[in-house]
Amino acid sequence: MSVKGLFSLIAAFLLLAPSKTGAVDPNDPFDFNPSDIVDSYDPFKPDIEADREKSAEQLIAEASALLSDERLLDARTKLLRALEKEPKNPEVHLMLGGYYLAHVGHFRLALKYIKRAEQLFTE
Repeated sequence: MSVKGLFSLIAAFLLLAPSKTGAVDPNDPFDFNPSDIVDSYDPFKPDIEADREKSAEQLIAEASALLSDERLLDARTKLLRALEKEPKNPEVHLMLGGYYLAHVGHFRLALKYIKRAEQLFTE
């Protein structure tokens, strides 16, 4: 079969092929309707609104649980939010210092948080 004959066969197939009636091919990543995408709960999206209503102690407890589950970035986020609520809480500074020391290896920042925790503790 020549190239011209092959193109004629493909063109005839495409013209005679049934048109799409809304059926989605599950194997084609480009065959989707954007309106089918529903905004649903994303467990990886931080829940900022819920954290605003929590106390610093609740955020610290959640951060501690997240650290034990090895969800380090989520724990750091909770600790930073607790720090926004209570900037003079030495426990938050100490936990952030431990996080940066043990999990990140940022010794200067860890020392900064630990020294601030000591300063707040002695006040």
